[in-house]
Amino acid sequence: MTENSIANNATGHQLSFPYVYGENVSAVYPEVSVSIERITPEVAKKMLETNLKNRDMRDRTIVKTAIKNNEWMLNGATIVFDENGILRDGQHRLSSCISVGMPIDTIVVRGLKGGSQETMDVNSRRVLRDYIKMRGYPNYSYVSTIGFVLYVADNHGLSACFMQRRGGKATIKTLLNYIEDNYESRIEPIVKDVRSVQGKFKGVATNILGALFDAFRNAGEDNYQVFVSQLLNKSRACVSVQLLQEKLMKNATETDRLKQLTDKQIAAYIVKTWNAYMRGDDIKQLKFAQGGAHPESFPEVFLGYE
Repeated sequence: MTENSIANNATGHQLSFPYVYGENVSAVYPEVSVSIERITPEVAKKMLETNLKNRDMRDRTIVKTAIKNNEWMLNGATIVFDENGILRDGQHRLSSCISVGMPIDTIVVRGLKGGSQETMDVNSRRVLRDYIKMRGYPNYSYVSTIGFVLYVADNHGLSACFMQRRGGKATIKTLLNYIEDNYESRIEPIVKDVRSVQGKFKGVATNILGALFDAFRNAGEDNYQVFVSQLLNKSRACVSVQLLQEKLMKNATETDRLKQLTDKQIAAYIVKTWNAYMRGDDIKQLKFAQGGAHPESFPEVFLGYE
């Protein structure tokens, strides 16, 4: 279905570009001008010279990456100057333009009242999950989280998925393209299992299960399915899986947050159980020393003997 047909169906009548809905009140604001401009790094520097009344500058690596990767496009966002020529919105885009050394096309608004700045950027920011939903993916919350964590695993290693700051400053467009490329082969096949395990063991994060289940499938679909089946008690669980079940169930009912397992601990326990299952071993206890004088390295996923 095209965007035009969606618009026509939503309103119940035929529309023609530019789809004007509201009253044109441009004459009420004769001092305000709007134009589409190509901002070079040199122009951006001159614009930033008027940046006298704005919030503190922050690093915007994602914006820089988008410009550098030629992913930046005219998107309706504006560079705003007030009636005195003072920059009121757009400092991070201009700074990124200078840093990367490449021009950007954007809408420039001039002549707004200075007090209008207090109403800027108070709306809700779109995140990856919102874009996944808008593209029509089912289970969009799971798809966005699993897609992101697989991107992290592919680019920064499996253990990076369980850190407080999970690696990477990928742009939304990069992540959307990655999810589209990997949805059928890697993301969709594990969504149902992730949801089922979360339903049985509260407190196990989607990113943990998504990253590990994808890694386990590399050992073969049959091995993976049997392991998940045992974890969910759909088939008789081996001693090692039973021990993991006890750990996860205890954590799910723990009310003291200080005693709850960290994401990294849970991930390490699941990997150790998987490794024992794949080797045919029965482990007697699950331990993982993530800190202290002798911190333990995150375990590697065993994918079978060559």
